[in-house]
Amino acid sequence: MNIKRLVQIAAAALLGTMLVCAVVFTMGINSIRIGGSHERQIERASALEADLLPPPLFVVEPYAVAMEGLNHPERAAETISRLEAMHKQYEDRKSYWKTADVSDTIRATIEGSSMKAGDAFWAVINDRTIPALRRNDPASTGPVLNAMSAAYHNQKGQLDESLQSVAKFKTETLDSSKSALTWTASLLIGLGLLLFAGLIFCAVLLMRRVIDPLGRVADVTTELADGRNVPVPFTDRHDELGAMARAVDHFRESANIRAERDAKDSAEKKGVADALGEMLAVMADGDLRKQLNVVFPGSYKEIGESLNKAIGALRSMVQQVVLNATSIRSAAGEISAASQDLSERTQSNAAAIEETTAALANVDSRIASTRDAAESTAQSASRAKSAVDQGRSKAQFAAATMEEVRESAASVDGVMEALDKIAFQTRVLAMNAAVEAGHAGEAGKGFAVVADLVSQLAARAEEEARKAREQLTATSAKIGQAVTSVGEVEQEFAGIVDDVASVTELVERLTEDARAQASAVTEISAAMRQMDVSTQQNAAMVEQTSAAAGSLLADAQKLVDQAETFKWDRRMRQKAVPFERRGRTAQEVASINAVHAEQASLEQRLSDAA
Repeated sequence: MNIKRLVQIAAAALLGTMLVCAVVFTMGINSIRIGGSHERQIERASALEADLLPPPLFVVEPYAVAMEGLNHPERAAETISRLEAMHKQYEDRKSYWKTADVSDTIRATIEGSSMKAGDAFWAVINDRTIPALRRNDPASTGPVLNAMSAAYHNQKGQLDESLQSVAKFKTETLDSSKSALTWTASLLIGLGLLLFAGLIFCAVLLMRRVIDPLGRVADVTTELADGRNVPVPFTDRHDELGAMARAVDHFRESANIRAERDAKDSAEKKGVADALGEMLAVMADGDLRKQLNVVFPGSYKEIGESLNKAIGALRSMVQQVVLNATSIRSAAGEISAASQDLSERTQSNAAAIEETTAALANVDSRIASTRDAAESTAQSASRAKSAVDQGRSKAQFAAATMEEVRESAASVDGVMEALDKIAFQTRVLAMNAAVEAGHAGEAGKGFAVVADLVSQLAARAEEEARKAREQLTATSAKIGQAVTSVGEVEQEFAGIVDDVASVTELVERLTEDARAQASAVTEISAAMRQMDVSTQQNAAMVEQTSAAAGSLLADAQKLVDQAETFKWDRRMRQKAVPFERRGRTAQEVASINAVHAEQASLEQRLSDAA
């Protein structure tokens, strides 16, 4: 039997034992627990015992109430009410016990003679006692009391027997609970001992069959890991431990074979490493003229060939680096000189732009002053136009007033003419009155005097009207002259208003032009400032470029110096290594010629620039 199967069987046995213990424990505890079957039976027996005692199933209290009602007829209504309530309570408890989950013993007690005796008592109460109380018939009290007494004593005897039966059932139920508890405890103790013994057996079995052999295999594995060749035990077992031991033994044999192979590889690697070390030491001194002449064994042959190719490629690259570094050095020198010249020109441009910016700032300030003066002039012209408009309005009002006065004078002249006519007619009437007074004789003397006075008054009024007409005529002429003068003044004011409007328009146009010029100059000044900033940045960048070119020139010189430390055949046509005989020499010569041509071109440009 293998270890896996053994462990499975032991685990199944332990689980089965624990499951049986759990089932037995659950059933036993469920029967004796609070709320279990035994406890419920005891509880219902106690409840029945309480119901059998007064009240509600024991009729001693209804019996006493009925007797009291029969002895006191004046309380008949109260007695009937109390009896009906007690009967209802009796029926409720009776219905409860008929449907309650109780044992057969309790069921027999409920459905036995005690319950029938109670029904008989309540039949007497309902059929005889209550009607007697309602009729208030003293003659029927005696027979009713006798019937009640007989029914009560009958039920009391039956209840005594029922109480004895219930008490006996409680005692039996308690004894059964104690027995179930004792049996469950004993069974649990036995199962616990069995489980403990099973655990000990499994532990001993695991120690002998698994733990100890695993420890020995682990010790052997440790010794094998330390390099000791020891035999592996338990290779003859047919379980998992035997398979593990056989695998470890296979690893031991594989390790021995691998050790022999590693020793051989180590010898080959040492020879290769020595040859590589010697070759790398020569290359470390900068000598690229030699090649590896040792033929490496087996798979290391490609390493030797690759090293020879790498040496040839490195030699070609160093030669190309030297040529390119020389070209870079020349180009870096030219870039440095050009950058220096560009830096000086950029600084000169920056100074010119700065001066232009300052001049534009001065022009901007003057244009701003001109704009402010034009705006002030425009405001003054506007105020003058407003004043002239007000003067013209007043002149127009004065002319209108003069015209009204002239018209009034003309109307007064008409009035004067009317007064003149009235005075003339009055004088004619006075003359007629004087004539009539003369005709009247002595009686008309007084009237003649009055007529004479009226005539004098009319003449005086006529004279005053003439004078007033003359004055009004002169006044009208003067008013006409004033109206003419005021009209001329109004025309002059109109001309002034037109001139002021023209001046205002010109000043506004001048102000707008000044504003536009100021805005344009401001934009130009901002652009110049931006150009100044850009020029300063360009100058800084040119200086950085010049510094970078100088650094590049120094680095190129260092690169040339370092590349010159390598050793190789300096002839234009070198004797190349065998794997690069074809094609490389012509390419290198072409590269050298191109570098020389570029150097000559750079020297020519430098001489032209000088």
